[in-house]
Amino acid sequence: SDWACGGQWNRMLNFLNTLIRACHSVNLELLVFFNGALESERLDEWYQQQVEEKRKITQVLKHINNKATPPPKVWWISPVCLRTALRIALRHLGVGVACSMDDHRQEIIAYCREDGFHGLLANDAVFAIFDPPRFFSSHHMKLTYKGALETKEYVLDEVAQKIDLDPKRFCLLGALLGNHILTEDDLKEFYQNICPDARYDQKVLTSKEVISAVIDFVRKLQSVENLEEISKEVFKNYTKPTARLKDAFNQSIQYYVNGTQEGFLKYRPKIYNVSVSSGQPGSYPGNRIQKTDKSAKAKTAAKETPAIKTEPLD
Repeated sequence: SDWACGGQWNRMLNFLNTLIRACHSVNLELLVFFNGALESERLDEWYQQQVEEKRKITQVLKHINNKATPPPKVWWISPVCLRTALRIALRHLGVGVACSMDDHRQEIIAYCREDGFHGLLANDAVFAIFDPPRFFSSHHMKLTYKGALETKEYVLDEVAQKIDLDPKRFCLLGALLGNHILTEDDLKEFYQNICPDARYDQKVLTSKEVISAVIDFVRKLQSVENLEEISKEVFKNYTKPTARLKDAFNQSIQYYVNGTQEGFLKYRPKIYNVSVSSGQPGSYPGNRIQKTDKSAKAKTAAKETPAIKTEPLD
């Protein structure tokens, strides 16, 4: 793990070779997507990342100067040439390599759908809103000494059922949780309005209480078709002008819609016309049907509850 003294490139190659063999043993084909996009709209995120890495580098240099030992793993910073070295190594080992040019996340999900990939391995919650065919966690990926590959899969339909929210409203939820277009700082007053008991620092962090309050807000909306009315409700208590925020709100939703399979530049969520036992129109569709007699319940469920099926991606 001593990357501070030059890196362990041979060990990296051995790891990649073992990883690829583990994938081939289960007939799994990999394609690695590198971020080559400038993404000027995300410069604030890049700046914050650079500040954090600079802080870690300062701690690493102090540690080496004072103790003359390799730094702790928690301060790990990738070498500057790691991305280039990885591309060369992957191509040498026969793994497909791609590079984004405009918007990294949008290009990944578009490539995944157009070329018929069965799943996505990443560590970004944005892809959960895009609803890929299958979504695996790169953060939890482990390669054992025996060559077995382990990770966790996020079953998004079960996530929607767990939080009791219609997946058709995930794009709106993602926009209200903040992103590079409509930031958490822009939504701070909205968070304070729907969750006044939560603690807010100078840098807004969406805590568990705030996330639950936002989900509840989205679930209770009678309709999500009129974005103008929703934006008025979101920014109703703002003291500063909200014209820019409303425009950013619409762009933020459209960004997520563009990444979904069925949206593609149109935001027309279907509102299921069924009885809602909890009084919340945005609840998960499977939880909406009232408990009536068995025959009526079965008939209504068969008619209104959408079937879960797998469709070809090409």
